[in-house]
Amino acid sequence: MKFLTRSILAMVAAVASAFAAPLSESSSRFVREQSASPIKWHHWDEKVLAEARAAGRPVYVFVGSELSELSRATSRQTFMQEEAAALLNQHFVSIFVDRDEQPDLAAAIQFYLNNEKQASGWPAHVWFTPEMQPFEGAAYLPPTEEWGKPGFLKVAQQAVDAWTRDPAGARARAAQSIESLERPFELASFGDEPEAGDAAEALSGAIEGVLASFDPETAAFGETPRTPDAELLRALLRRDASSDAPALASLRAMARSALRDPLDGGFFRNTVDARWHLPTFQKTLIDQARLALAYLDAARATGDATYAEPARGALDFTLNFLAAENGGFLAAQDGTGEAHAGYFLWTAQEIDTSLGSDAAAFRTAHGVEAAGNISEENDPGAALKGRNILRAAWPTSPALQASAAKLLKLRLQRAALPAGGPATAGAQGVLLATLARAGEQLDEPRYRDAARRLHAFLQKEILLPSGELRRWAGSSAIASPVDYAAVALGFREWSRVSRDAKAAAMADGLLAHLTATYLDRDHGRFYASPEKLRPGVFLRAPAVGEPLLAESLALLAGVSGETAEALRRGQVSLLADPSVPVAGDVLLSLTP
Repeated sequence: MKFLTRSILAMVAAVASAFAAPLSESSSRFVREQSASPIKWHHWDEKVLAEARAAGRPVYVFVGSELSELSRATSRQTFMQEEAAALLNQHFVSIFVDRDEQPDLAAAIQFYLNNEKQASGWPAHVWFTPEMQPFEGAAYLPPTEEWGKPGFLKVAQQAVDAWTRDPAGARARAAQSIESLERPFELASFGDEPEAGDAAEALSGAIEGVLASFDPETAAFGETPRTPDAELLRALLRRDASSDAPALASLRAMARSALRDPLDGGFFRNTVDARWHLPTFQKTLIDQARLALAYLDAARATGDATYAEPARGALDFTLNFLAAENGGFLAAQDGTGEAHAGYFLWTAQEIDTSLGSDAAAFRTAHGVEAAGNISEENDPGAALKGRNILRAAWPTSPALQASAAKLLKLRLQRAALPAGGPATAGAQGVLLATLARAGEQLDEPRYRDAARRLHAFLQKEILLPSGELRRWAGSSAIASPVDYAAVALGFREWSRVSRDAKAAAMADGLLAHLTATYLDRDHGRFYASPEKLRPGVFLRAPAVGEPLLAESLALLAGVSGETAEALRRGQVSLLADPSVPVAGDVLLSLTP
């Protein structure tokens, strides 16, 4: 059987080579790393798509992310199987896509999966006709059937059967899906001229719904995993005491939880449990910037300087661990891989040996237990038994900070975590705004200097002479509407703090491009791609799932009255439509 499989792989290699677009041509490290796969992968390339269409070969597209453990697991497990490789190489032109490198395509695929397959999340698998219309798709698929859901081979074989038995039927179903998805999405509306009272009523109702989800026991909103919504917290801080009290309680709970690393100050992406006890071991650049802004807001709103401590920690972590050699920043520090499972964990004995007489106070402050502090519920396989994840103390003391510095020095001697790829333009734009704000509010020269350097980097490496943006440094990949809005936010905030009129003009230019290219003025909504789609991008999908950042939206009021009104209508409609989840950034942009 193995000999036969290898023979099939050898026979189809010549056919697949006709569509070759070397993975090395991709600007994504995640894509380039697939060169060792037995699957004949191509990176997204117009020539490959044209050749597939001319040959009448269907196309399989995998969309994942370097920061998604399920994406990496699929690459490492499923795609290394000989059966999977033989099936894909024989029947499809296979394309490997980094969702961060191709945000317009990723948005279209996610919109298709949400609406046609009732699936969501990453990674994504989609099978296309040669004309690049989807006829089959799924979100994450396990490598086998053992996990209680269809495995990859089963769904891939379904796609093979659908195409080989009835290509005309597959084409018809794909065309019908596209037609359905392209219908104008009418948001609930109050008419052509919504009144201020309508907006206030809708906003009040949305905030009441958010507050109803607040759990006083854990000081968290919504369900697990506990993923902080910084924009929601900032919106609530701008309201009255009935809403800012829960927001402050949530900020305090996070500052004293395992969500925040007490050794380097960074925030993890989320916690998998309801009580903020076990984090996902990944710290992203965008989360540090967003949460730092929330804590700066709390410090300013309350006059309590201790709220600035977590903001400082997040920014210090960013400057110390995410700074790149080219002057920009990396997307994340990622410890989610199996090889790094113990990087952030400690035994009580390790702490006692390392800290000596200071150990008892440190163990008490950070929740360290002799038998480990990770519950059986959070560790059903007992893989973490006997170890501790440190829970942050807040506010802290010089003695605790000195002990944390000792342990951080020891942790840095462990096997280094993988360095993340470059952060997107949007993530770095938000960081610029946060650094500028922190430098001013905290009167901290380090943050002002870092903001100045980042502003120069964005001008040199991200902003093109045409006024358009790169997705990230060194890439020709298309920027997303989030990138334009967030970099505009960064330039505008830097202009305000530094009195740099040129930066404000650049922000205006970016916002003008954003509204001209991505805004549907009739419905007050943004799309994830320009009106003229790139070859192969099968759908102009709305910018959902990765909503525009709120403060960036607020800047649009300065572009034109028409744009501001269209945007307001769309936001009010979102608030009024119970079928649309209300994102924190929408609340923030509408909150006085």
